[in-house]
Amino acid sequence: MINWRLTLFTLVFFCVFVRLGFWQLDREQEKVALIAANASSLASAPVSLGALTTADAQMLQRRVVLRGYWDRRVVLLDNRILDGRAGFEVLQLFWDETINGWTLVNRGYVRSGPHRLDAVEVPQDRTAYHSTRSIVGMPWVPGGGQVHWLGHETMAHGIPLVQTPDPEQVGLLLSVSLHPTVIRLAETDPMALPRNWPVTVMAPELHRGYAVQWFLMSLAIVVMWVVFTWQQLRRSPAADESQAPP
Repeated sequence: MINWRLTLFTLVFFCVFVRLGFWQLDREQEKVALIAANASSLASAPVSLGALTTADAQMLQRRVVLRGYWDRRVVLLDNRILDGRAGFEVLQLFWDETINGWTLVNRGYVRSGPHRLDAVEVPQDRTAYHSTRSIVGMPWVPGGGQVHWLGHETMAHGIPLVQTPDPEQVGLLLSVSLHPTVIRLAETDPMALPRNWPVTVMAPELHRGYAVQWFLMSLAIVVMWVVFTWQQLRRSPAADESQAPP
C-alpha cells in the first residue's frame, strides 16, 4: 500500500529542490551578464559623472571620468580584508568640475596598525595636489542606495573611521555636500591603492555547481521514495498470504 503522507512529502521537496536548482541557474546567468556588462564598460569610453544617473550607476556599471582636483580630507572605511589582512579602505574627497561638487573616491586598501584605532599612513602621490587632473573610476552606489549608518569613530591621528560608506553621512562628517555615488578609482591611477573588488562575490560556475547539487537532491528523494514504496508493495502480498485462512 502506498504511503500517501510520504508521497506528499516527497512531491513537495522534489518541487522545492528543482525550483532551487533552476534559481541557481538563473543566478549563474545574471552573473554572466554582469561580468559581460563590466567587460563592455571597461572597453568603452568613460562618461562624465554629470551625465550619469543613480539608476545608471546601479544597472549599467558605466565608467566615469572626473575632472578637478584632490582634497586632502580622508575617511577610512572599516573592516576591509585584503590577502587575509585586516585594514581599511581610503575614501578621499575629489572636486569634480562636471558636477561642480564634491565626490567621494575610494582609492583602495591600507593595512591597519597593531590596534584598530592606531594611526595609519595613507600613501600619497604628492604631485596629485598641484593642479587639476582627470581621474577615471567605476561608480558604486553603496548598498544599492539602502545604507544604514552605523556611526563613526576617530583614529589616533584624527581621521574619521566609518562602518558604512554613506555619502550623505560622510558629507556631514566633513562638512561638505557629496554626490550620492562613490567612485572606485581605476587601479592605473597614481593615487590608486591595492584592492580586491571582484565584479561578483560568487563566480558563475559556483552557481552551476549548486544547481547540480539541488537537482541531485531532487533525484535522490525520488529514488528513496521509489525504493521505500517498492518495498512496501512487496511486503503487502506476503502479509496478505500469511493472514489468509488455511
